[in-house]
Amino acid sequence: LLGTLAAILSLKTYVSDSEFWAITASKQLGEAGVSASIYIKFLFYGLLKPIYLLPLDTLSHVLVARLEFAALGALTAYVFYRVARLALDDDFWGLALTLVLVTSTYFLSQSFRVRSDNLTSLFALLIFWILLRWSKGLTRGWIGPSFAIFALNLLLLVTTPKSFYFLVIVGIFACLLPMRGLDVRRKVLALGVAFLAPPFAIVSTIQIVSFVPALRWVERATIVSFEYFTDSFQGLSGANTYLTSEDFVYVLSFLAQNPLHDLFFVASALLWIRAIRTPGFEERRAYFMLFVVSFCLLLLHNQKLPFFIYAMLPMLTLGSGLAWRPRLGSVTPTLRGAAIVLV
Repeated sequence: LLGTLAAILSLKTYVSDSEFWAITASKQLGEAGVSASIYIKFLFYGLLKPIYLLPLDTLSHVLVARLEFAALGALTAYVFYRVARLALDDDFWGLALTLVLVTSTYFLSQSFRVRSDNLTSLFALLIFWILLRWSKGLTRGWIGPSFAIFALNLLLLVTTPKSFYFLVIVGIFACLLPMRGLDVRRKVLALGVAFLAPPFAIVSTIQIVSFVPALRWVERATIVSFEYFTDSFQGLSGANTYLTSEDFVYVLSFLAQNPLHDLFFVASALLWIRAIRTPGFEERRAYFMLFVVSFCLLLLHNQKLPFFIYAMLPMLTLGSGLAWRPRLGSVTPTLRGAAIVLV
């Protein structure tokens, strides 16, 4: 149902200039004299380029690209459900938390748009899913999960310069999440392979095979991602607007459009504050930091545009939902039904 809704919205809503430019620019991938910005988002443009194999006109290519990203948006919601179900240990509340995410106006308006940010949230959620299965002992050993996360981190780094934001969020979460069957030494080794190795693997591999021009851009994408992360806290959108009301226009727009979500996030923050000194907080510390770090990075970013807010929403929603976990076990079936109706 969500996929159908996303497909309808993708065909019936306006196409922004940046979307149209991205779709048409993907034709240049692999050609000589291509702009550096194309290879910095290598995977993003790589997903768009095959649509030009279809014998269609320009408008039809745009609509096909929209449908492709609508499917990815629906897949993002499904992966979020799988993550929420694991985190909450309950199918029902996993579904309820997923409904909180997909009923926000920014999810409904951005999930089908042709944006590299949409891919980053999907890859980050897949990493969360692997980490949670790992922590609950649902995977065998530590080599498989660590190399799966390693691969997803590589994909993140060649998708968008904003990828470092998500690497920081999932990296902190992974360090604080208890892992069954792993002592400290093995956990450090596993997380080192998963999170620290990808940038070095890219740079060292490129140096070895530097005779392949396209791979040089992959190295550049890694460096640009780190530079973007550090520079984005310096007010590059303008010294007179950074962290002013003008800089928060779209954040305020989200708050105005989603009053029930506002109450949910505020109540979750209050629950986390109360939970800090309660027994069992150590086991949920990773989710508390997920909420705090996601919230802080969103507010400190110098371009808080709708598609970036959308990409951060799954992390914020998951971190918020886990604040309610100790209280969910005593909820009666009647209240469960009421919660679904309210969402």
